[in-house]
Amino acid sequence: MSYDLTFIKYDKKPRMAVSKIYVALMDGKDVPGLEELPGDEIKRAILESFSEWKINGEKPLDLEKDDVSFQVEFESAYIRSDWYGRQFRVYATRLRQLLGTRFGLHMYDSQSDVLREVIGGKTALNRITEIRELFKQKFEGLGYKLNQRFGDFERETDDAVLTVQIDIYEQNKSDVVTVRPTFKMSYPKLDALANEIRGKEIPYYGATASFAITDASNKFIKDPFYTLKNGADSAVVAEQVWKDMEEYVFTLFAKADSIQKYENIFLDRNVKSVRPNVAYREYYLIAMALLNRGMIDDKTLTKLLAKAEKVDDGFDPACVDRIRRHMMKRFTK
Repeated sequence: MSYDLTFIKYDKKPRMAVSKIYVALMDGKDVPGLEELPGDEIKRAILESFSEWKINGEKPLDLEKDDVSFQVEFESAYIRSDWYGRQFRVYATRLRQLLGTRFGLHMYDSQSDVLREVIGGKTALNRITEIRELFKQKFEGLGYKLNQRFGDFERETDDAVLTVQIDIYEQNKSDVVTVRPTFKMSYPKLDALANEIRGKEIPYYGATASFAITDASNKFIKDPFYTLKNGADSAVVAEQVWKDMEEYVFTLFAKADSIQKYENIFLDRNVKSVRPNVAYREYYLIAMALLNRGMIDDKTLTKLLAKAEKVDDGFDPACVDRIRRHMMKRFTK
């Protein structure tokens, strides 16, 4: 089964729906408003860009690599590519960028009925790259390090790690880029203690907390999705996301860059954006108290457990006994 992507060019978008343009072209009909394409020049560019691929044919151009192949059919007003293989999308993106940036060709995905336009010589993929680079520069300026494996940014203190993941992607049914930032705090020093409390035979996934962007009163969580229509300035949406992070995220992290600070924020009911790891939050609270104070009085322990039991559907009442046994073992030596 193939997946076809068709490329056309126009200065002024035709009034006819692109789906009807596609059907007309496939039926061999002329469509007013479409430009004639330099087929030979485009063919040479494709062969150059995919020079490591095996050539199986010339008309249509048939290229193959590993378990992916595609054929390219050249007509005066359109170019159609038919793709085969599960991993074709990454290579189809390469073809789209080549034909979009070098020749100004718009891409129509007939399966999704989506037109991906080229505006000002740029595709939405160019803008995604631009936004990523803008964020990279800003984060590095604040001392954050890029995790090459996962693509997120991290900043560490003696106790804490703030991780920011910036997902940037095209929406499926429209030519719009979405920017979605997500945030997570973790306190690696707590892992060993929490494992000791839980018991080593029980898997433990680390003490973490995720949080959203909130307004200054912490009463309203902002929509974490930012949209960028094709043709818009990449720097504008990047600046808006960055402004919100500076105002809401980085200030919160400054309040929680140590275990003691974070404990205070979690116990403060006015802070609505923090979302501790649901499955392990009771251990997280107790571990913080133990690690900070070295000892914990019954009143504070009861308060922390009551808080955990109230807000955590997965709360384990047996943790009370485990905590007390742990305290006796650790502090009565």
